[in-house]
Amino acid sequence: MKKLMTAAGIVLSGVLLWLAVKDVDSGEISRSFRDADIVLAAPLLLALAGFYLLKAVRWSDILAPTARIRARELIPSMMSGAAGNNLLPAHMGEIVRAYLLGRRYRLPQSGLLATLVAERVFDVLGVLLLLSAALLSADVSAGLWPAILFLVSVALGGTAFMYLVVAHSDRFVRFVSARTDRLPHSMRDRVGNLAAQIAAGFGALRDGRLFYRILVTSIMQWALMGGCVFIALRALAVDVPYQAAIVVLATIVAGLTLPTSPGYFGTIQYCFVLGLKPFGIDATQALAASIFYHALLWCSVTVTGLYYLHADRLTFADMRRLDRNS
Repeated sequence: MKKLMTAAGIVLSGVLLWLAVKDVDSGEISRSFRDADIVLAAPLLLALAGFYLLKAVRWSDILAPTARIRARELIPSMMSGAAGNNLLPAHMGEIVRAYLLGRRYRLPQSGLLATLVAERVFDVLGVLLLLSAALLSADVSAGLWPAILFLVSVALGGTAFMYLVVAHSDRFVRFVSARTDRLPHSMRDRVGNLAAQIAAGFGALRDGRLFYRILVTSIMQWALMGGCVFIALRALAVDVPYQAAIVVLATIVAGLTLPTSPGYFGTIQYCFVLGLKPFGIDATQALAASIFYHALLWCSVTVTGLYYLHADRLTFADMRRLDRNS
């Protein structure tokens, strides 16, 4: 199954890359990079560092009820996992991340993976809330208001739902089990395990202040990543408001839920093209900005993660073994 998903990700990424480049003028791409404001690479990398620092702070908060680990102590395994995502298929860097932290602090890997499920849900909520705010503050046509109100409802409803899961995690698991008892056994087990993982990841966060702190950190974190997108657009002279960067970011987050190649090549390029189309930006400008953004993120994150992997004496072959055994 994993090999099938990997193959599907590579094929889909290839298709998306073709869709991104099919209407692009290669000469214009070259001219865009010759005129690019390379100095803006510095604030982009600074915003990226802020993103990962807040990510570590948030993970420390999610772990707090079961393991007191400071944010700076989480950075090595977190960056190693991010490098793994850039080099391995199917987001296998998350397995690397949980393995390294579990080995260092003698924590069960299943519990750590549950916290990563919690992270993903907070990621979605944070991006949805940012997207809702961006669309509400943007100058959009009247025909888009039903879609905007729907997104706002989903964001607020999702936040309320996850708070209820936190407050009543046991009831949540029982509710899911009761509603899936007629499904085939294998599917019922998968749904039940997913519900248990979500409840385990959130169940310890019964402190309302901690829940909202994590939610606010998620919003700040993804606002910084939106800043990375915005700076990349500015560096390539793409004149759009910050709200457009948030739309591109939300498109990327949605696109990365699909099977993708290691490093997300093709997917990110097409998401830039698709996300900027409503703002009147042509594919050539969007693709140039995506390359600037993607190259800086991929290189900096991979180099940093490989440094920490070397310090932890985990080789690429070891990561491949984790991939096969997961």
